Amino acid sequence: MKIKFRSSFNTLFVIAITLTMFLSPIVQAGRAGNTRPTDCQGKIIASLKFEPGHDDFGFANYTQKERDGRHDMGARDMVRMFGTKAVCKNPGATAANCVMKASAHEWMTEQLDSMGSGHCEGMAVACLRFNKHMPFNGKATPEDFQHGIENAHALKLDPVLANYIAYYWATQSLTEIEDLQEQWRKAGPKKMVDELIRSMKAGDETYTFGICKRKGTECTHGHAITPFAVEDDGAAYKVHVYDNNDPGETKYLTIEKNEDQDWSYTAAINPNEKPDVYEGDKTTKSLEIIPTSKREGQCFSAPFDDSTEIAKGCGMEAAHPVNTPQQPLGPQPVPQKYADFFLTGEGDMLIVDENNKKFGYDPEADKYLYEITGGRASEMVSGKDLDMPHYKLPYNPKAKPYLIVFSGRHIKKESTMDFVFTGPGFSVGFEGIRLDPGELMFAEVSSNGRKVAMQMTKDGEMPEVFYAIDTPNKSYSAMVKSKAPAPAGPITLTGAQAIMSGHTDMAGFMAAVKKTGHAPNEMTVNFTDDNKIDISDNIEGDGSYDVDLEQFDAAGKKNKIQLKDLGKGDKGADNYEIEVGKWNGGSKIGVKHDDEGNGFDDDEEVLDENEPNDITDDADKDDGVGALMSYLYTSMGV
Repeated sequence: MKIKFRSSFNTLFVIAITLTMFLSPIVQAGRAGNTRPTDCQGKIIASLKFEPGHDDFGFANYTQKERDGRHDMGARDMVRMFGTKAVCKNPGATAANCVMKASAHEWMTEQLDSMGSGHCEGMAVACLRFNKHMPFNGKATPEDFQHGIENAHALKLDPVLANYIAYYWATQSLTEIEDLQEQWRKAGPKKMVDELIRSMKAGDETYTFGICKRKGTECTHGHAITPFAVEDDGAAYKVHVYDNNDPGETKYLTIEKNEDQDWSYTAAINPNEKPDVYEGDKTTKSLEIIPTSKREGQCFSAPFDDSTEIAKGCGMEAAHPVNTPQQPLGPQPVPQKYADFFLTGEGDMLIVDENNKKFGYDPEADKYLYEITGGRASEMVSGKDLDMPHYKLPYNPKAKPYLIVFSGRHIKKESTMDFVFTGPGFSVGFEGIRLDPGELMFAEVSSNGRKVAMQMTKDGEMPEVFYAIDTPNKSYSAMVKSKAPAPAGPITLTGAQAIMSGHTDMAGFMAAVKKTGHAPNEMTVNFTDDNKIDISDNIEGDGSYDVDLEQFDAAGKKNKIQLKDLGKGDKGADNYEIEVGKWNGGSKIGVKHDDEGNGFDDDEEVLDENEPNDITDDADKDDGVGALMSYLYTSMGV
């Protein structure tokens, strides 16, 4: 019996050791975020030479709170993306001496603001480029970026690396990349995994995954992750991925081999929290792959460029060993031009055209509508559960103004955001919109970007209006801050009372606007064809304005002036005209006051002197020493 006991004990010991060795990879996979528990390991059928903990980034996806990224792109990056003709004011410019157009810089600035909510897209792309030694500004390996560093995981987030990540984050908003996204969404999960297997075996391309959570017609909570291996698990494919929210871990996106092509991914596994699950099938179009090489090797169409041709000479660095597209020999015809509408913070947006066709989230119908022909809808993904609407409509400068509706129905706390409207030769909008949960706000923008109007919030807050306009001779930028007196209580107006207090009746608001010809408690700014800035409002009380204005020419000569409390104490209507076109750059500028409300022809021009005002300079604008745009337009890269 004693001998049998020892024999049984040894047998059990061997079995225990064997089970431990067999189960260990499964346990580790579960800890790493396996979204589909399995009884056995499948077979790896294709892979990159990529390993989390070595080829990923050692730092997690970051926001503005972790890093102030307002310097993370510059003129060099814009030239690389769009070419000198689209970006630079000065003829014959290079990336080194580019004087950026006002509209180009404003577009770049708002892109940087948007990525402050998360950098997943840029991180997903940049780690693959490191893996394939694809150069960026002459640097290809981790050692090139930081001396003594042998792998991407050991890199520290510094300005040079942040510039790299920011550049490829911004590519997601380009029309050419959006076209690829849409193509692969329509192709379906099975074709995507087939292409991943093919490309990994051939070594001729790498891809990022784009995932989102489908709610009706809208994709929300977008995220970008990096696939690096495909495992055949019998009934499904398990794609091994690096999630930049969880460095050093291997996670799995599962694509079933069934007819529906169901797919799923668990972004976070925490026993104390509800699993964050992404899922879909071939009908949801909530999964996409984007080829890395297509973000390089060409000049992209710039939303702010009014040229009829796409430039040449962009992104010309060799992308060995991946085969990138050949650069066209000459300028190529520009595809359909679009006007871009996007938010840099959380909230919903609806665009209404002259035919009452709607595009975006309709708070009255409580659904997303895409009725404007040729329109495109996407989200600027952050990977941090923050959705920023990005809509494109075919550009028609002769169309009537658009009504813009901002909705706080889906937010849980106050959101502070910018609205940006970009088209050929302009980038304009509103900075510092404060949107409360459940609140609706209204704005109007002319189709050519010259005229914008914004409604005061129910709390009496008015965002600042910004302008970046390019004309053949000069470029202009302006910031206008209303200093209208805040109301003592909630605003209630005939025909619009429900929308202002209950935030439920958009039709009532529209009826009130149609009847009166303007929105209640509204400020309007108009950059006229003869280069004047007209400012007006219909807000009761002794209001005034602060204005920051800058102009510059192709030689880079800049002039700046600040106006403080424009109109304070004036009687009559609040209508002012600033003679920008006549201004010679001195410390005084001509201003007219139309107190009767009958136009400026009979009004005397008065010279208003430069005086520091209450418009806050951001930290990235000449280090906050007072020159609102001087840093921006001389930015030469990072």
